[in-house]
Amino acid sequence: MGLLDELGSAGGVLKNAGTLAELARQNPAAAQAAISLLSAKPGSIGPSDGLAGIIKAFQSKGLGDAVASWISTNPNHPVDGSQVTQALGHDTLKQFSEQSGVPLGDAAGVLARVLPTLIDSVSPSGKVPEPAGLEGQLGTLLGGLLGPR
Repeated sequence: MGLLDELGSAGGVLKNAGTLAELARQNPAAAQAAISLLSAKPGSIGPSDGLAGIIKAFQSKGLGDAVASWISTNPNHPVDGSQVTQALGHDTLKQFSEQSGVPLGDAAGVLARVLPTLIDSVSPSGKVPEPAGLEGQLGTLLGGLLGPR
């Protein structure tokens, strides 16, 4: 059984609490790598401008409505692995795979399940947080997910 099978079926709109917490439980390095995608700190993976770069990447590939739903207070629109690959590109998926230990072939599918919930979690008021506030939220989120066991 692969990691995607262990995470369960996405089956439409993702439930906020499930996939990110489950990923952190099953693979803490994958949760940390996913959170790193939103960070603009040196050493983070993905776009150098973090969340802003992720948003731009999805918008530039015609997925602006999906990413806007993740930021809004409305239900999250799902994306699939091929859309994540198209938006983020091979290099970012490779970085995620290397940091997380998730096989490269599964990386886009894992991120398709986790990114909507993750971005929704850091924008509960329906607005993109300021970079300084975002870094604090990411730290708090990571601590909550990976804290004492």
